Amino acid sequence: MAAAEIVVLSGTSASGKTTLAEELQRRSETPLQYIPLDSFIDMLPCWDESVFAAMEVGYHHAVAATARAGNNVVSDHFRPDLDLDLYRGLRVLLVGVHCPLEELLRREARRPEERRGFAAAQFGHLHSGREYDVEVDTSVLTPELCADAVLGCGEPGAFDRMAAAREVPQHR
Repeated sequence: MAAAEIVVLSGTSASGKTTLAEELQRRSETPLQYIPLDSFIDMLPCWDESVFAAMEVGYHHAVAATARAGNNVVSDHFRPDLDLDLYRGLRVLLVGVHCPLEELLRREARRPEERRGFAAAQFGHLHSGREYDVEVDTSVLTPELCADAVLGCGEPGAFDRMAAAREVPQHR
């Protein structure tokens, strides 16, 4: 991995992003700083929609700033509306993290009550319109095999293609 790379794990809640991020840290030859969205959520003083929205924007700015400071970063949240601008000029590897709904629900049932329900809500649309450099299914592959697929992916390009497509004027 090159310096100042962001590995973005895009998947629903309970899809295995945290497990994959931790395995990437273990297996990578270069240090990777994992910045989980949950750590920012845990710092919230209250659960209010406007407070959450501001925190979410701050999270994405923090990921970009950490990478721009020369750190390789693993992020577990992708917001194209923010990230296509914030991560411009950085090397970004987009990873689609998939898992069947039945397995997501089983995994989510082991979480605290306030962290349940997100997987089903995100399942049908989270990957819609997104392109990835590599995709893994955590219900089929072990964390080690998922990490190997990500680390062996080669040159990223999905992020740049998404950013370029966004800049193309739409004619009606």
